[in-house]
Amino acid sequence: PSTMMACPPPLADADDAIARFLSGTLQVALEGESGAPQLRLAAANGSTLTFAGTPTPETRFGGPGTRAFLEVSPEPCVAPAPSARPCLMVRDRNFDDNGLAVGSPGEWRALSEGIEGYAPVDGEQHVVRVKRFEKAGADGGAPTVHFVFDMTVETRTLE
Repeated sequence: PSTMMACPPPLADADDAIARFLSGTLQVALEGESGAPQLRLAAANGSTLTFAGTPTPETRFGGPGTRAFLEVSPEPCVAPAPSARPCLMVRDRNFDDNGLAVGSPGEWRALSEGIEGYAPVDGEQHVVRVKRFEKAGADGGAPTVHFVFDMTVETRTLE
């Protein structure tokens, strides 16, 4: 597959090389662990292309997750232990099918693991849409909850 529009020479050469590679007979192999899969394409002349996969949150957490909305306070919380993501103060928000806020916001709570893919911005307060994943706890322990950022739905600039 290619486009009808030509690319400048370095990209056109790469496009031609890939088109030639893909037009031949290829051996296909899926390699690597489930957490880091790789697709390997091998041509008859010995050349290969390897594509590294990135597991989706649905794959990592074993299900589709549920949509949720969180209001993120501009004030950080104090995490009990250092983490790769900042500890956030959040509260639940609810919206109807038309995108209008309904009900009262929930109580503020610390989210010590933060929200994957979200970084707070100094001087701004956000309402974000996230996917919430719940994973069964190890050895019958309490389930763990993980939030993955989807989009910012509201931004308020603080003075």
